[in-house]
Amino acid sequence: MKIRLARAALKDFPNYQKWFRNPKNRQWLGTPFCELDYNIAFHAAWIRKNDSVVYTIYEGRTPIGCASALAVDRKNKNANIILVLGDKKFRGRGIAAKAGNLFLRKMFFRHGLRSVYAWAVETNAASVRIIERNNFTRVGIQRRSHKINGVYKNRILFDLLKEEFIEL
Repeated sequence: MKIRLARAALKDFPNYQKWFRNPKNRQWLGTPFCELDYNIAFHAAWIRKNDSVVYTIYEGRTPIGCASALAVDRKNKNANIILVLGDKKFRGRGIAAKAGNLFLRKMFFRHGLRSVYAWAVETNAASVRIIERNNFTRVGIQRRSHKINGVYKNRILFDLLKEEFIEL
């Protein structure tokens, strides 16, 4: 499996729209992704925002997901990161963990971050495994903070320092 990342571009819009409109992906996402009708205007603004860094994940030449740093704080050198593996046929093969690791490498060594943080809904075991496989530390629980099908679930909060990063 050849996993690579490329900066997101306007040409990626149809895939992102499909991924972010998919209810099975959307249920795990926070605002604004879980609420908006993902459209070309949002995509164009998001990939160009100064406080976001967005990459498309490829397996070979096939776009399969995205990795993004949100709320990039350039002064304090930290950001919230998300990863969406858009098509379920690519899940369960270690691709998300590898893509996440490639993304972390870029964020720490190309973009100069010193710390990143992430969260996962406690019932999303696959996301928790991916985050932990990338050496994140559990730092807390955000209680009843994520609504899925009318039920509020807890989010597990994680962080990772640059010096804790390990290559997978």
